[in-house]
Parts: sequence; structure tokens; C-alpha cells
Amino acid sequence: MTSEKYGTPRTSVTGAMLVNPRFLKKNVRLIGNVVKNTSNTIEVNTGDSTNVRVQFQNPLDEPLDGLIDIYGIVQDKNLIEAESYIIVPPNLAENFDLQTHNEAITFIGSVDNPWTHEL
Repeated sequence: MTSEKYGTPRTSVTGAMLVNPRFLKKNVRLIGNVVKNTSNTIEVNTGDSTNVRVQFQNPLDEPLDGLIDIYGIVQDKNLIEAESYIIVPPNLAENFDLQTHNEAITFIGSVDNPWTHEL
């Protein structure tokens, strides 16, 4: 279901979660640090000892670097086809704790309904 106001619903994932076949061909959101650029592909370290390739439909106008928020479709256990992305401004990225973010995303993905889960 797509909302004109909010867009396509997406599941936030970590790099390690992409090996799960339930995410194949699904809309996801991934946050990580750019570690490598080519003309239409970047490699992102997701902070959980995983590097994920992100492919763009068109060549990039300029190299990407820093913390990036990617929205796309999982094509393989280590590949996302990007639909859009946001470069996190450096002043916000310097205070972003990627490891804690990954722990939260992993927890949320480990229970049926994290909002009613009792500790």
C-alpha cells in the first residue's frame, strides 16, 4: 500500500538481516557509511560487520561519502537497488550511533510486535 503523503512502507534492516529470504524483493531502508564508489554502485558498511552493495539505475553525478540513508528493493542477500537516498549532514552523522541503531533494528525485527513485547 502506497500513501501519497508518506510513500511506500519500508522495513528498516541491518546488513546482516539481508541474508533472510523474507526481505528478497521487498522495500527496505538501510543506514550505513559509504566505503566505496563506482559509477552506479556504492558499497556501504552497515556497522554490523556487513558491507552491502547499493546499485543505482543511473550513474551518480558525484562520489557519495559519509553516512547515508538508502531506500530501495533487496535484489540479493548483499544487494539493494536504490530508489532514493539521503546523505546525512555531517553535523548529524557525527553523533549518530550506528551500532545502537542496528541493535534497535535487530530487536524490532526479532519479535512479532515490538510495541507490545514484554521484557
